[in-house]
Amino acid sequence: MSETTSPASPAAVPADPAPSKTRTGLAVLVLVAVSLALFWPSLDFHLVYDDFFLIRNNASVSAVSDGFGNAFDLFGQEYWEGVNPERAEALRTRGQALYRPLTVFIWAALYWATDGVYQPAVTDYPAWTFHLASILANALTVVLLFLSLRSVTGNGRMAFVAALIFAVHPLHVEAVSYVAGLSDVLAAASIFAGLLFFQRATRSSDSLGMGWLLALLVTFFLGMLAKEGAVLLLAVILLTDYVRSWRGQGLAMNQRLAVYLPMLVVTIAMLAIRYGAVGRLQPDTTLIGYLDNPLIQESFFVRLINGFKLLGMQVWLFLWPEHLSVDYSYNVIKISRQLGDPAILASGILTISALLFGLIRAGRFPALSWGLLFFFGCAIFTANIIVPIGTIFGERLTYLPSAGAALCVAAVLDRLIASRRSGSVTPVGAVILLIIVGAFSYRTWERQKDFETTWTLFESAVEVVPESARVHYQLGSLYGGDKLYSKAEASYKRALAIDNTFLQAGQQLANVYRSDKQFDKALAQYDMILRSLQGKDPAIVDEIRRDILTNRAQAKIGMGDTDGALSDLEQATNITGQSIGSFTDLAGLLYSEQKFDQAIVQARRGLAVDPGNDRLLQLMGQSALMSGDESTFQDTIKLLEDTEAGRPIALSLQAERLYDAGEIEGDQTKVTMALGMFDEARKLNPDLAAPYIYRGRFFAQQGRYFDAITDLDRALKNAPEHPVALDYKARAQLGAGQPDEALETLTHLSRIRPSAGTYRQLATLYAQRGMVDEMEDTYAKLDELGESAADIIFEQAINWADQGDLDKAILTLEQGLALPAYANNPLLTRGLAICYLDAERYDEALATFELQDQIASTLATANDPYIPLNKARCLMALDRDFEAAAQLEIFEATVDTSSTTGISLLHRRAELFLKPGGALYQPGEAASLADEALERTQQTYAPYFFVSIEGHVASGNVATALERSEVAKITFFNDPAFAVLVDALTLAMNGDVATAASNLRAPGREELDRIADALER
Repeated sequence: MSETTSPASPAAVPADPAPSKTRTGLAVLVLVAVSLALFWPSLDFHLVYDDFFLIRNNASVSAVSDGFGNAFDLFGQEYWEGVNPERAEALRTRGQALYRPLTVFIWAALYWATDGVYQPAVTDYPAWTFHLASILANALTVVLLFLSLRSVTGNGRMAFVAALIFAVHPLHVEAVSYVAGLSDVLAAASIFAGLLFFQRATRSSDSLGMGWLLALLVTFFLGMLAKEGAVLLLAVILLTDYVRSWRGQGLAMNQRLAVYLPMLVVTIAMLAIRYGAVGRLQPDTTLIGYLDNPLIQESFFVRLINGFKLLGMQVWLFLWPEHLSVDYSYNVIKISRQLGDPAILASGILTISALLFGLIRAGRFPALSWGLLFFFGCAIFTANIIVPIGTIFGERLTYLPSAGAALCVAAVLDRLIASRRSGSVTPVGAVILLIIVGAFSYRTWERQKDFETTWTLFESAVEVVPESARVHYQLGSLYGGDKLYSKAEASYKRALAIDNTFLQAGQQLANVYRSDKQFDKALAQYDMILRSLQGKDPAIVDEIRRDILTNRAQAKIGMGDTDGALSDLEQATNITGQSIGSFTDLAGLLYSEQKFDQAIVQARRGLAVDPGNDRLLQLMGQSALMSGDESTFQDTIKLLEDTEAGRPIALSLQAERLYDAGEIEGDQTKVTMALGMFDEARKLNPDLAAPYIYRGRFFAQQGRYFDAITDLDRALKNAPEHPVALDYKARAQLGAGQPDEALETLTHLSRIRPSAGTYRQLATLYAQRGMVDEMEDTYAKLDELGESAADIIFEQAINWADQGDLDKAILTLEQGLALPAYANNPLLTRGLAICYLDAERYDEALATFELQDQIASTLATANDPYIPLNKARCLMALDRDFEAAAQLEIFEATVDTSSTTGISLLHRRAELFLKPGGALYQPGEAASLADEALERTQQTYAPYFFVSIEGHVASGNVATALERSEVAKITFFNDPAFAVLVDALTLAMNGDVATAASNLRAPGREELDRIADALER
């Protein structure tokens, strides 16, 4: 039937004969099959973007886990009320005045039916039940559109084509594949169902079908509960009545009153319900940001002319849906302020012409007129012309209006593709229709892939709307979540370049810097945001400032500035409002800094805000335990035992106390009992970290390092950044011979809780591996913490030397001196020289002692008086005896020889005079010097006895040597060498020198070998 053919009056239309019912059934089957097949892939899609907030992070929805009856509370709440419950009220989505309880009720019902399948901690998972609801609702809407348009136009073919175009159109992907679009689908379904019921109720020209009228009113009411846009059903019925009036088929006055008055009553009732639940009927434009809707604060004139542009854009997107995006926020749609803008003029002329055509030519072209008026009438409602709304534009907002556009296209096609004689579709017409439907179907199939995950959604969006600050912000969030910090930084910077007042982007950029350990940049960014808060809404400023101070504190902790972090957290807790995070962080930091009394005070403050907070109670209990505050500890245990969640924590705290007491007292029974209590606490709550930490600690102490690592890994699974667990894990890894793994653990620990102890261990491991750059960075951090890195290097070297590993001691000192910051460090230079000397690397020792002298001169510091003495030892070993004697004279001139220092001089001179074959060989003088040293030390130093005995033997005074040996034998009774000396020298005195020398060489002692040589000479 063409547009010029007058349809039969609804009153005269007989009941459809059987063939008509068959055709209707076939048409419905095709439309359902197309709708389901086209969107079926969405079943495997995830919850993305707003889906996640509206469902998974919506306290109002998740409340059904405690009982399905809680779902009915949704009818008394605003749409966004339960979203992001962890956020402060001032930072939640506010002001939009949305009331869509039926939509959220359906989600809650699905949530309840699948409770336990979806875990709150998982943010990227399939959600087929929610997608199935959207797909089925869309298929129902398509069928209702077909039936209602067939009833309105009286042309089944045209209605089918319109419904088919509607079913495959790419603009509808956002409403169907995006779970958040369910409200738009339900509202459209209610309008098309209501229109169909209206047509059925007014089939007769002189009466109403009361059953159909009741169905209309119920549908109208339910539609408005799904989305406020369903109120347009009243306008759609007025439009239909208007078009029918042009054909002489309008309603009688009594019918109009019978239809419109009840619908007005339902509308008023809904407004009252809405006002009672939301507290307002229109959006609060002061609470909606320009980022969401740049028109929100504009004058009516600016909204009007840009509304025309939006209408024109919708027409273009319907006809050419090539570039589609989930986001059209600030900077995507440029705001025009002059009527002369070409886009405004073109869109305005198009809109006015279409409306005039629809109003004037409704008699000649009823279907085309109805479609035009339906499209522009519904689109005007969301174009920010009548009332500014929460967004400037969204593709799902075109879901309802596009039904009118689909009918317009169908009406035009019906004129082009139908045979004038038979009324059937021509082959050419069929091809045209197939091309249109095929092209739209392909684009829809490809477009819905964008909604598979949040990643695909915004990666596709940035290609279409690269100037959107929000899209770059969302990509930054995704990159940051995957620790792709450089990409996240670039995205946030791009968002800020587009909108330099985008506070959230600035905050997240700072958080990315903090996560990436770029603490200086993070602090600068936090400071810049704090400065930018002046003059903004105090409620929002307080919440943002608290959040920034809390995060800035974490950055300062990363830099080792715990005092600064404590200051920030104290400021955060003093900001008016209800925020528990700052108290928890402050109490935790004070606890880690061993300021237990202060930690208790802050925990109490936090508990005044949230009396049952388990984490604060745990911190208070641990602090009380460490400070010995028994009263507070017992009070905390009682509070924890009052709740199911607190009982395992209480048991764990009691086990901690028992374990520590057992270790202090050496009572293994208490330790074993504590481990049993930890096991019980672990069974009550497997997510507690403390039981695994203490078991890991116990296993490490028992040498069961691999068991310790297993338990500590489990603790870290529950608390990924627990510093104690990381510390003990590193110790266990070192004990298990896993230095590489220990290095990784300590590196992680240094990032989340830097400390001198951690850096010391890291420096040791870096030194062992020759990782010079890393070692240098670690030493620099130790210096920043007030620790002397040179002292640490020296201590490490001494430890190796004490273990008899001079090579490692020398390597440690050489690595330290190789670092630019310590190249001329006197302590390290001296240590290296001594190690060279002890390792008998005399040339290197001598050169290093001389370098030590040069360093002292350069630094204008006092020379080490022992340098000449040590240089003399090197020179003696190198047979440079006269140079050695000169160094000893220098030593004598620079020290007080009457002190203990003079004794060392006597000892070294005696050694010089005892060198066999030496240029200064004077054994008698050596014996005299050694005897003087013995006298000054009151014969308490064994090495001097050996030198004295050797000197006397070498000078032929064996009797005196025997006397010295007998004294030494009594004084050093634990050293068998002197007993050997007494026996050997006695034999020598009796003339048996050969046996005496042989006996002296038997123990293999260097001192005795030297005396044997002297005896034989």
